[in-house]
Amino acid sequence: MFKFPGIGLLVVTGGEAVVEAARKHTNKRLIAAGAGNPPVVVDETADLARAAQSIVKGASFDNNIICADEKVLIVVDSVADELMLLMEGQHAVKLTAEQAQQLQPVLLKNIDERGKGTVSRDWGWSRCGKNRGGNRP
Repeated sequence: MFKFPGIGLLVVTGGEAVVEAARKHTNKRLIAAGAGNPPVVVDETADLARAAQSIVKGASFDNNIICADEKVLIVVDSVADELMLLMEGQHAVKLTAEQAQQLQPVLLKNIDERGKGTVSRDWGWSRCGKNRGGNRP
């Protein structure tokens, strides 16, 4: 894709090294999401109902594992409360810090000192009615 003449725009996600490698190997237009992952910015000019729907759908697509999925939400104070209510209307759930902390060890395993971990496959399968072998319990 970096060399193919029919492609004029590349979208690359990954860490800083991946983004730098992409820049070095092409002169094409490049959209690169580095280590911070993509933010969503909402201000007072936004269509808040549409923004709420788009944020929830985008952030929940494929369980938010894709690097290009929304990970950070930046909202101006004047519309933050209304946007939150509209997102809750799209089935988003607002957790307290305590609730998030209690949920973390249920969803993640191998949590390191930074609070980062991997998604527990056992948790996901248990919600699908399947165990690790793919059979119903």
